[in-house]
Amino acid sequence: MLRDAGFYDVRVRHHRNIARIEVGLEELPRFLEEEMRTLITKALKDIGYAHVTLDLQGYRRGSTNEILVKTKETGA
Repeated sequence: MLRDAGFYDVRVRHHRNIARIEVGLEELPRFLEEEMRTLITKALKDIGYAHVTLDLQGYRRGSTNEILVKTKETGA
């Protein structure tokens, strides 16, 4: 749905009942327009997510690895 809406650098991370959206920083202003935000939120809630969040760091490749590196560094 996000690609159909014209977003290029975008992904949705699935965290149980939370959808965490990452969108390219240059696309962020359009994403935050009220009509777009409402459309996206409704679409994700309609498929079962209880919460829809936006990652304020934006879309970046390898972001999942950031957690793995920190865990390895701290030994947690």
